[in-house]
Amino acid sequence: IWVQTWLAGSERQDRCVFRLRTSEAEHRVRLPQWDSGSVAGVEVAVDHHRVEATRDANGDVLFSIPGVSEVVESHVVEVWYRLNFETETVESLNQLIDEMC
Repeated sequence: IWVQTWLAGSERQDRCVFRLRTSEAEHRVRLPQWDSGSVAGVEVAVDHHRVEATRDANGDVLFSIPGVSEVVESHVVEVWYRLNFETETVESLNQLIDEMC
């Protein structure tokens, strides 16, 4: 997994990239435990192509891998999410840094 974070003004954007080996089409990604009201947007790409992503009631990101067969294949998945940095506490930011280290 590779995580990149941008801080610009009052906005924070994280980009997470990982390799997924699967023959399943439907997938779920759990975002860090931010206040759900602060998340401004989520985007997902599979093998460098944007795919539709939705969020469920728990805030998890749901997406499908197009053209999946019964054979286990390797895919590169990228997840971007933006949040309003001002609404988060320093404690939450420190918790994320601790989890990543």
